Amino acid sequence: GQREPIIEYKKEGKRLFGEMNAAYKERVYQALEKLGEATFVKKEKQLHKDIEAAKKASGVNEKTVKEKEVKIGRNDIVKIEKDGEVKEIKWKKAEILIEGGWELVK
Repeated sequence: GQREPIIEYKKEGKRLFGEMNAAYKERVYQALEKLGEATFVKKEKQLHKDIEAAKKASGVNEKTVKEKEVKIGRNDIVKIEKDGEVKEIKWKKAEILIEGGWELVK
């Protein structure tokens, strides 16, 4: 026919890619079905045991871990308050207002 070869080439490539992608997904699903859920559950339990053992060995527990101070980026939206009025603005503009008596709301 009177068709443009480049356009036909692109269409064929797209069709073949779609078939390959579908075949790949089907193979992954089949492999996951063969493995079964029990495999993942066993690995997850072992991972939790390893984490607990590492915590005990290092002497770290939940109570001794201090909360990290949250860093605020200049374009992050924050809430500030003054005399009951609350504003949500970017940190770069809030810094100026905080110096003027506004307070950061958590």
